[in-house]
Amino acid sequence: MKKRVFIENISSYLGKKVSISGWIHKKTKIGKVVFIVLRDGTGYVQCVFKTSDSSPDEIKIARGISRESSVTITGIVKFDKRAKGSHELLDCSISVIQEIEDNYPVSRKKHGAEFLLNYRHLSIRSKKLLSIMKIRDTLIWSARNFLKKEKFICTDTPLITPAACESTTGLFKIDYYNNNAFLSQSGQLYLEAAIASYGRVYCLGPVFRAEKKKSRRHLTEFWMIEPEMTHITLNENMEFQERLLEKLIKDIIQENSSELATLGRDIEALGKIIFPLTKITYSEAIDMLKNTENEIDWGKKISFRAENYISSQIGKPFFIYLHPMWQKAFYMKPDSDYSKCVLSCDLIAPDGYGELSGGGQRIDDYTMLRQSLLDNELPAAAFQWYLDLRKFGSVPHGGFGMGVERTLSWVCGLDHIRDAVLFPRMIKRISP
Repeated sequence: MKKRVFIENISSYLGKKVSISGWIHKKTKIGKVVFIVLRDGTGYVQCVFKTSDSSPDEIKIARGISRESSVTITGIVKFDKRAKGSHELLDCSISVIQEIEDNYPVSRKKHGAEFLLNYRHLSIRSKKLLSIMKIRDTLIWSARNFLKKEKFICTDTPLITPAACESTTGLFKIDYYNNNAFLSQSGQLYLEAAIASYGRVYCLGPVFRAEKKKSRRHLTEFWMIEPEMTHITLNENMEFQERLLEKLIKDIIQENSSELATLGRDIEALGKIIFPLTKITYSEAIDMLKNTENEIDWGKKISFRAENYISSQIGKPFFIYLHPMWQKAFYMKPDSDYSKCVLSCDLIAPDGYGELSGGGQRIDDYTMLRQSLLDNELPAAAFQWYLDLRKFGSVPHGGFGMGVERTLSWVCGLDHIRDAVLFPRMIKRISP
């Protein structure tokens, strides 16, 4: 009796007749034999149509069916080390669900980036993007499992907010029933409220930055993993980020080695990253840049090129911490040993991928936080609820935000961050 199965489980049905529903990924005709590679989302399998095994009608359909048509193919599972996945279907019959009548827009020839983005709804069917999305799925579940074991509670924070979390220049303004509101830049402020109830919390969802940047590292809509925790020091914060990154890498190598190989990622190099990671202060970073073409004065922001130079010297992900206070958000806590710096930390990936995560200690004193709002010319009234958290049981606390797409881009070795998300949103890209 035939049984419908998924391709990833086909090895369990050796010698049995099964039905697989999917899409025609590739088709080759050699003489009287038709080879169809079928895709169902879990894998690929070759289906062989021979005149000696299939009826003339089945052969005719198989020869004429177009790529990306949806079908169900029934056949006997056979082991063949030459076939992809070491298995194939023989004695095949085919049932057409929908045959493509017009030419499929995304041909097998090389297309430009803009063309593929215009047809993103179809180009996501490629083997490359399927591999990336499978790795993304592993990354997200790995993060959730790690945080669950660390006693974090997932709390969903608002995507519509009344005020800025980071720079006000990075806000998407919306009309909210004739009132001004904004798309969230981060769930952090609301997570700080939640820690007084739950101790350790996180959110994982989309955030929005209206920054007019066109680099291969920037999106206007992206996803962040944002843990927040009480009674944690800056060093403990960095150590926690290290353990999370180490777990993500380990799980992805274990679960997605074939997908990494499809993307051409050096799996051995990824697995050889040594933890704990290198940690340098902002001041030490400035010293590393002295007498190079990237040299800058203390207090200035480290440029992308200068960051890459430091990265080339270290050769693996690393932290820069204790930044000048004017480079960071209003809520960052000053370093008691050096008042010009704050207790911040950025986790930087090598090879030009930039910041994977950023965080630090939050100001937990009411008077200090209120003054910081004034210094940053932010309306204290809009943040009154946030100030209240410093009046009623305030404790030392900190956290960070890790960009899903940035981390995924680095792990996969992608050329551009747009391929790390299903439908990218950039300055000039809002469709499909």
